[in-house]
Amino acid sequence: MSCTTCSTCAVCSASTAARAPAAATPFSTWNLIPAGTFRLTLHLDQHLDGICDHTHEEDGWHIMSSRTMSCFGSRSSFLLELEFLIQKHFVVVTYQLEPEFEVMARVYLVPYDLSNVKGSLRKRPTTVLNPARRYLKALIPMLSLNPMHWNSECTDEAMKPFHEPPCTLAQIYSNLPSPNPQLIGPSTGTIPKLLDFSFDIEKTLGLRSRLYQYQRQTVAQLIQRECGKASIPDPLYVPIKSVTGATFFFQPGTYEVLQERPMVVPTTGGILCEELGTGKTIMILALILATRRELSTPEESITDVRPVLTSTALRYFPSAPYDQIRQRFGGGRRALNDDDPATRVPSLVELLIHVSRTSPQPATRYGEALESAGLNKLIRATVPFYHHYLGDPTTYERARRDQSRPAPRTIYLTSATLVVVPSNLIGQWYREIHKHCQVELRVLQLRTNSTFPPVKSLASDYDVSFPYTRIILLSNFRGIKIDCNVNKLHTSRTCICGIFPHTQARIPDCRCEDLPVSPLLQIRWKRLVIDEGHVSSSLNTLLTPFVKLLSIQSKWIVTGTPTTNLLGLSFGSSPIKEQNDDTDDEWRPSNIQAMVRPAEGSMCWTKTDRLDLQKFGAMLTHFIGTQQFLSNTNLYKACVIDALMDSDGPRPTAIQVINQLMASFMVRHRISDIETEITLPPLRTDNILLDLEPIAAKSYNAMQASIVVNAIDSQRTDQDYLFHPRNATSLQLAVANLSQIMFWGTSEDRYNVFELSQNAEQQEQRAIERGSSPQDIQLLREALSHVKAAVVDQTWIASQAHPEIPFQVLDMPHDIFDAWTVIRPTSEDQPRARLMHPLHLTKLKQALLSRPLAPTDWLVEMGHQLHDTEIRDTEKSKKPPGNGIPNRSLQTAAPPILLRQSSLSRTSIGCSASSKLNYIINEVLQYSPTEKFLIFSQSPLTLAHVKDALDLVHVPYVQFTTQVNVRTREEQVVTFETSETHRVFLMELRHGARGLNLISASRVIFCEPVWQADIESQAIKRVHRIGQTKPVHVKTLVIRDSAEEYMINRRDKLKRQTSKIPKMLEEQGMRYFIMVCLFFRIAPRRLMAEDL
Repeated sequence: MSCTTCSTCAVCSASTAARAPAAATPFSTWNLIPAGTFRLTLHLDQHLDGICDHTHEEDGWHIMSSRTMSCFGSRSSFLLELEFLIQKHFVVVTYQLEPEFEVMARVYLVPYDLSNVKGSLRKRPTTVLNPARRYLKALIPMLSLNPMHWNSECTDEAMKPFHEPPCTLAQIYSNLPSPNPQLIGPSTGTIPKLLDFSFDIEKTLGLRSRLYQYQRQTVAQLIQRECGKASIPDPLYVPIKSVTGATFFFQPGTYEVLQERPMVVPTTGGILCEELGTGKTIMILALILATRRELSTPEESITDVRPVLTSTALRYFPSAPYDQIRQRFGGGRRALNDDDPATRVPSLVELLIHVSRTSPQPATRYGEALESAGLNKLIRATVPFYHHYLGDPTTYERARRDQSRPAPRTIYLTSATLVVVPSNLIGQWYREIHKHCQVELRVLQLRTNSTFPPVKSLASDYDVSFPYTRIILLSNFRGIKIDCNVNKLHTSRTCICGIFPHTQARIPDCRCEDLPVSPLLQIRWKRLVIDEGHVSSSLNTLLTPFVKLLSIQSKWIVTGTPTTNLLGLSFGSSPIKEQNDDTDDEWRPSNIQAMVRPAEGSMCWTKTDRLDLQKFGAMLTHFIGTQQFLSNTNLYKACVIDALMDSDGPRPTAIQVINQLMASFMVRHRISDIETEITLPPLRTDNILLDLEPIAAKSYNAMQASIVVNAIDSQRTDQDYLFHPRNATSLQLAVANLSQIMFWGTSEDRYNVFELSQNAEQQEQRAIERGSSPQDIQLLREALSHVKAAVVDQTWIASQAHPEIPFQVLDMPHDIFDAWTVIRPTSEDQPRARLMHPLHLTKLKQALLSRPLAPTDWLVEMGHQLHDTEIRDTEKSKKPPGNGIPNRSLQTAAPPILLRQSSLSRTSIGCSASSKLNYIINEVLQYSPTEKFLIFSQSPLTLAHVKDALDLVHVPYVQFTTQVNVRTREEQVVTFETSETHRVFLMELRHGARGLNLISASRVIFCEPVWQADIESQAIKRVHRIGQTKPVHVKTLVIRDSAEEYMINRRDKLKRQTSKIPKMLEEQGMRYFIMVCLFFRIAPRRLMAEDL
């Protein structure tokens, strides 16, 4: 063949001098993958004749080799890397010479599954693979996929390979395709009915509630996932079109190229991550009902057959499969039972009972016939099981493979579903079952310190003539006494119990004691469902390790927020209004951003993404138990994390890999698909900007002053500095205290103001001597001025001695006030307005209502008695946490005519010293007659303050905090949802933000901004979900010109930029703002004298 394409090569132009192409080899270009082209400009230092070897590949171009590359002039790093890839058979390169001493090169990728190389390409050592991956990473972006370049046609347009637009993990999650179940597999009898939206599927399943169309699609998808047996394309490989249009498959983490895509066995489970408030619980209940007559199947084995057995079949059935099992289990059938009846052919009743237990059928007239025949007791006693022998490559069996005759592990089969839920949601699951399900579901609840029923009871629930669905509800595995020694279950113990007397069937009446191992480990569960399953990503809990010991056919994680930044929070979340900002813009915390200038978000993935990816991988590997990742624990990191977290950004097609992987395990609808069918009521969110009351501002300034003194005295260095990395715990505590002050906070040592005031001159002199900047000197002086202002304020000093929020008391006689209060007014206080704590006000009101005409002296004496018995133990004297039902004596009001004649007839209670509490109480009093409230706070102390105020204004409430035990919390959820009396639910954010359904409420108040967007939205979704009929109003209370205002602005900006929010004290802008230490200017005004 003449080298006619090399127009600059005189030797090749002469056809008589051309050589024939090299002999065909496995690496011939027609066996390889055309990847693209690139150009090189030569800097020749030899004669042109040395470049062309006059040998051509099948494509008519020269083969690029080490010898020809040595003639290209200077040996750049790129050419050295290309030479390595050629030598180690990662690529084949052909080229032709063009005018102006340019080389046009074609690159062919060598697939790992290339034929006739005896698998050698898969056996290359890491010393070859690691550098090759780096060189391929540099080479691939240089290639052009333009066919005109490949065909030597002139064009300037370069088509880059494997191009995909940048996006974040949250964007990938939001754009996952909606479920699209297909009519295939063994459950096609149920799936077509679910997808036929005109069919009354609720009657068939036994549901009382109607399923939306998207819910039916999801249930169909769950059933299909559970029944999936056929292999599926490996989601770790991405199909790519070559420059010639052929399809090949690429793995961006390992840079592996294949001609045929691998197939993997699908996992029968996954992550149900539908949007919050879209009905995930009813979807799971529908799944359970749809498969209620399906028994779990034995775990697949590659070493032996595992038929489903019953005790009767194992003892007496004479057919070959059962005889082989007996031979393996006990050395022969006679070894199990030497009675003559063992040789008898099974009776029709025995066969019928065996089949009814191993292959449950619908409850028809045949089931009724079994019941009428009096066989219930025999059927209940016949529990299906199988023998699990050691030897399969499972984690806990590898160490015992060398045993010559291992005993089997008897595992019972069931149709039951094991549901693990947070302890506070067990009651809600009960209510949801009764609300949605028409058929009877037999539910067993296991809590901390629960005693398990016998294993056969747990598996069959004693009622099998009509196969009921059973749900085993576990609060969690913490505190449940569990023996997890699985090896104890491998035993050759044989049941020798006699058969039931006076029956025509040989059914053993087994009374053997259960093995001393948890019954949970002796059952092959139909499925495991973990509600609020985001916790399954943690390997530091009891849950995941224990789940790995269980035998489970299908595992489902149910959560609206799989990880911190994958938030299913968009359904119905288009707010009416984003912020109530009616303040002037002369000063804003946002102005501080000019000083901070933190790095803006980019499409490069961050350590937050890495954490989310690791959590997702932990779910797939250790909880769901994806065999692909279990067999190679490094596979997920190498193929997914490394490809996405490359220092130069996600590698080509890496985003498509995580997209395919998430789509293969996650089941969720896009918001747009749900909202075509259902629309939630409007959601209005407002940030309410409030000013601190003067007495609270003084506390805030006092604490800020101590932070300033620490910064200047430590010169912002070493461990003495609060912001030193080793003081992370102290800094978190300081920030929490500042947040508490903005609602109401006190300090027993008055924020150390007396010591700071005493040493003020020395502090300033030391700063000057150390050469502190003028700005620091001025900041120190300002801080010390606030210290001095606090020291001389006797009202503020007195308020710090008690944790309660004081309220104004107007027009109370002096002698009564002095007897009941612990905060004495100073000469600067308003003569009519004084402060008293709510506990004392409540006691005083109680005394007054019991004796409205009591003389002043008696009321004064009662106040003195309170000082003697309660004032030093205020917290202990509070009634135990519970429902906020006012004292019975307070409910029995004295006649108005008597109250008007009392000594306190002109007295009224005004506002509190907390602007946030004042706003909450005003909102509750205004709207609680027609709407219910959820009030969230991260601080139990804040909720205690709200509780005291609600008691004072006689508004009944319930609370959900750490001070309330789990059983009481469940009762209070029911009380709040069903009672017209209790209008307010006080909820500690970390306990009440997830899982609960509280649609009777339509107003939500956050006592402070929430930095974590997922927690805030989770809390809102307690009320803004399916079933809500009223518009939802959400208000977040924010102190103006404080870290709270800056926090909420900064958080919203980060959400718009990156969709990922770091921890608050790790975020550069927030950390800097806290370091700046701004003080509040305390206005000369007094507490407002408005009645509550």
